[in-house]
Amino acid sequence: KPATLVSVGGIAGLATLGFKVLRSSNEGAVTASVGGGIVGRVSGKGSIEDCYNRGKVTDSTGKGTAAGIAGVAIDASVVLDISSCYSTGALTGNTSSTWGIVGGLTGSTALANCYYLEGTAPKAARDKADAADACSKTAEQMQNAMLAVTLNAKRQGANAPWGWKSDVNDAYPNLTTGQALVTSWAEVGAAQTEKELRAANELSGSGTSDDPFAISTPRALAWWAYQ
Repeated sequence: KPATLVSVGGIAGLATLGFKVLRSSNEGAVTASVGGGIVGRVSGKGSIEDCYNRGKVTDSTGKGTAAGIAGVAIDASVVLDISSCYSTGALTGNTSSTWGIVGGLTGSTALANCYYLEGTAPKAARDKADAADACSKTAEQMQNAMLAVTLNAKRQGANAPWGWKSDVNDAYPNLTTGQALVTSWAEVGAAQTEKELRAANELSGSGTSDDPFAISTPRALAWWAYQ
């Protein structure tokens, strides 16, 4: 049953000093004044790595936090690293309480290679601007083998936790051992956005005869060919 408490997470309500949440997923509903798809509240130093949330997270008060991965970091001693995670679950509250990856922040928090479903939140984190590796993606981009490749972050074989199959997990990346499969360059192109490529300095120019695109990577070329 959905839980309605002060601090609730799909995996842990409170994570404290020295914690590490690794290769975990949640599909259950979370209802709380402070809720996270994986962890509710964070205190001290720790990390959340290779996790995903597909469950609905609801701010029960309208004045709290509903976040895709972690609700809030609650004190100045927090050193939190969130990497290679994604969230597709609905986030319910208001525009100042719903966040794609992490809610209210104190201390030091780093996001890397984290993504949330477009339309579920205004941005990845309350106190940070979205970046190329911490941003929203469309459903088409997330239900794609290239997202699994991105989440694997150059890890291969037994070291690659993310896999992908069109008939598993509604075609979102899943946690499994083995490299994700990409069957065509069209899939690569479909998984890219112009905003991401420009932010990574892989694409410049406006695409006109006077100012043609300057393309520096294979994925940027695949994006251009897919248009």
